[in-house]
Amino acid sequence: MLPTVPKPSSGPATPASAVRSSVFDWPIQAIRRYAETKATRQLEVLAEGGSVRERLRDLMLGVIETDLADPGRRGCLALNAATETSGRTGEVAGLVHQQFADLEEALAQLIAIGQRTGELSTDRPPLQVARAFQSAYYGLRVLAKVTSDKRALVDVVDGSIAAL
Repeated sequence: MLPTVPKPSSGPATPASAVRSSVFDWPIQAIRRYAETKATRQLEVLAEGGSVRERLRDLMLGVIETDLADPGRRGCLALNAATETSGRTGEVAGLVHQQFADLEEALAQLIAIGQRTGELSTDRPPLQVARAFQSAYYGLRVLAKVTSDKRALVDVVDGSIAAL
């Protein structure tokens, strides 16, 4: 919710710079809070026990449940911010980029482990596999905004895991 500027009859006017700051800082605060909660949870899922494939699958299945349970289908705040004009410049862009980079790094490390243990193919470098998986993950988040077909979403997960 945007702050309201007091009317002249209600007392001294708020300095314009303070109003601009409060209006434009809310996305930054929201992205920071998202990083502390949702983005951190993504990394925790990847660090939990189980095979590499199970952890990657759990990450994707978890967002299906979250996204389908949201009646407003708002989806991923970081992804939404990245696709909005305001999310491509300034501090919002930096915060979103950091969240994407953190997930990419965690995925690459996990995939490297899977390759070293023989669970995953070594045909491609871990970073390349991580980037392809991350693209499927974010694509799944977008698809969940426009469909209620859980089977179709699970097919994306199954295809992504099979491609590893």
